[in-house]
Amino acid sequence: MATINFINDVPVQEDDASLTLTEDWFRFNNRFFKALLAGGTEAAALLPTDRVLMDDPECANWVRQYAANEAIFFDDFTNAYIAMSRLGTKLL
Repeated sequence: MATINFINDVPVQEDDASLTLTEDWFRFNNRFFKALLAGGTEAAALLPTDRVLMDDPECANWVRQYAANEAIFFDDFTNAYIAMSRLGTKLL
C-alpha cells in the first residue's frame, strides 16, 4: 500500500510525490497546457485522457495557443464559463 504524503496540502501517493503541475495550487494559470507541450516527466503528472489531446491536430493547436499565451486562455475560459453558467440548472 502506498504512503500518502501532502504537497501544498494536496494528498499524493508516495510514488507520485514528484509529479505536480504547479508549485502554487491556488493560482489559476496555463501550466496544464505547458506541461502537455513539454511531455516527458512534465506530462507524467497528467491523466492519459489529458495526454491524448496532443494526438488530435485540432486539440493540439489549442494546446499550443494556450501554452504560448495565457491571456488567450483566460479570455476563452471566461467566455466558456459565462456561456455554461447561462445554461442554468434544472431542479430534480
